[in-house]
Amino acid sequence: MFNLTVRITRYTLLVLMMITSLWIISCSKKNDPNTDTKSGGAALVNVNMSVADFEDATMPNLSSSVNGEPIKRQTQKIVLANGLTLIAELSAAPTKKASAQALAAIVTPLANGTVYRLLAYNKATGALVKQQDYARGSESSVRFALDEGTYTFVAYGVLGNNSTSNLPAINSPNLLSTANILGTSLGNQDLMYFTTDMKVVSTDKTMIAGSPSVNNVNVVLKHVFCQITTTIDDTATGYKITDVNNNNLNFTQHFPGASMKLADGSIATLGFAGNATTTSTISSTGFTATCISILNGNTTSSILTIPAFTIGSSTAGPFTQNNVKITPGVKYNLNLTITPSDFFLSYQGQQAAAIGGQVWMRYNLGVDQSANPNPDVNPTVNALNGNYYRWGLQTPLANFTTTTAINTTTPPPNLNNNAWNSSRTSTNNNDNNPTKNTTNDPCPAGYRMPTETEYRTLIANTKQNNLGPSAPSITTAKQFVSRRQINVLLTFPNGGWFNSSPGIRSGLWAGGFYWTSTPGGAASDLLFANSIGSIIVARTSYDVNTIRCIAENSATAIATGTRQ
Repeated sequence: MFNLTVRITRYTLLVLMMITSLWIISCSKKNDPNTDTKSGGAALVNVNMSVADFEDATMPNLSSSVNGEPIKRQTQKIVLANGLTLIAELSAAPTKKASAQALAAIVTPLANGTVYRLLAYNKATGALVKQQDYARGSESSVRFALDEGTYTFVAYGVLGNNSTSNLPAINSPNLLSTANILGTSLGNQDLMYFTTDMKVVSTDKTMIAGSPSVNNVNVVLKHVFCQITTTIDDTATGYKITDVNNNNLNFTQHFPGASMKLADGSIATLGFAGNATTTSTISSTGFTATCISILNGNTTSSILTIPAFTIGSSTAGPFTQNNVKITPGVKYNLNLTITPSDFFLSYQGQQAAAIGGQVWMRYNLGVDQSANPNPDVNPTVNALNGNYYRWGLQTPLANFTTTTAINTTTPPPNLNNNAWNSSRTSTNNNDNNPTKNTTNDPCPAGYRMPTETEYRTLIANTKQNNLGPSAPSITTAKQFVSRRQINVLLTFPNGGWFNSSPGIRSGLWAGGFYWTSTPGGAASDLLFANSIGSIIVARTSYDVNTIRCIAENSATAIATGTRQ
């Protein structure tokens, strides 16, 4: 009997010792969240990072509006010299849905090596439990283990930063309610932020129905400040921007200093407002912005300054756009587009067309416009040929009704270099800066004789079509149609010429002959247009040809003329 009791007691003690050992091991694992979680209560958290995003400017409940008003496209149109127009358009960049449940956002991949900091706060107490620095692409090499519970996860980083030492330091990190980061230059950095609440369960419990299969924290950092990407498109002009003064664009109401609360990512500006600058360079294909403006501000009154720049032979600017609305966390595109202004207008009492920055009369010189209200009538009519002139003279020698022979030698042409262009001298034989010679130029006020160069520019800026019957005749014409506005065109009737001998009008089968102010001595240059093409040729100055006038100053004509 005694032996049986002892034997039972020994077995009882052995069982109790085994149970005690298992209990101690279990407690040990539960208190150490970095141990293997397969048989314990602690949980490993998988951290995933792939993208950075912006607020969607179309979401009314996000912080993407100023004073509760939705973001609108902001546009300013500025008339430049040479018939060019600058359209400055600031708009929120197009959005992309990150997932069916996620808020709409502009999503961009985050480069490998980008450093960010992840913190876990107890949801109930707000106390800091753990923090860890990560490098994008290397998350799996770092363990992040927590006890079971509900946590507020916070992450932040700076785009382009690959060093943990350069991450902004946290002030008062132990409580989420007081934790913040700040700096006098924080507003100049592309700061990103993320937060989410999540219940963390042990790996054992992930096998229970209804529990998450794994503890994944999918970090999607949002840009805290506004980003503005600037581009300029000059391709439609045919010119290239060759100089940009100071090479930058400025936005006002930017605060270099800032602080951010970790609890909600809210921003407070520090110090005084200054300028956010986009640095730009000139490339072989034009002017392109190479940097992005980081703008720390929430304002309806930012001022955009576009620097002066040179395009073609003209310098324009600087220009300002007032009351620009800027919203934190939204990505903007600033598109600067330079386009030619091709249109019909009335200038100095003449019907005209602006094409490629040039303003041309729509009628030949000497046409009765009231009797011929449509200069582009199809087929053309003889009356649209107007008057015929000998080179260098102001008075016509014939008109479209002349049927008799004209004197072939009297008066002779004015063979002076500057007969129609007073800028030409014995030492200056180019057409770069033509000036009307009012003594000899037959064109009306505000207009002058065109140069050979200006005709070549017209040819380059237009497509030429034949008007009228297929067989050349007095009812055919050449049309010069704007390459940028198909409804804007100039019609040059094929009116032939009065030859030097025997002095009668001929060449109606050949095409139209239009003098330029460019001299050539006994043979001067003119525009020759027929059914085959449009070229500049030299003709004897004794011939008598038609004239089409160009505005003395096309930029003035475009700025002051009445558009039709």
